Amino acid sequence: MVSCDPPLNGQELGHPLGIGELLLWSRFEDEDLWTFPAFPHFVQICLPDVDLPVHAMPPSIAWGEIYKTEADAHAHEMNARPRSSTK
Repeated sequence: MVSCDPPLNGQELGHPLGIGELLLWSRFEDEDLWTFPAFPHFVQICLPDVDLPVHAMPPSIAWGEIYKTEADAHAHEMNARPRSSTK
């Protein structure tokens, strides 16, 4: 879970007051968000307020990337070659 401050515009997604929290989910089955094998780490961005079965993945509203530093994010600096999604 990540916090968004200020909240993201969520009117098109049914959140007229904005979206204050998002769930990040690894785009690759064999990668863990807490033990990054390399940066950037590719994630799916999901809404946290969806009721799902325990082992189901929530629907993705966007894809994103987590970089090691803010400067790397601005430069889109990668220390590993991007992979393709498992889906």
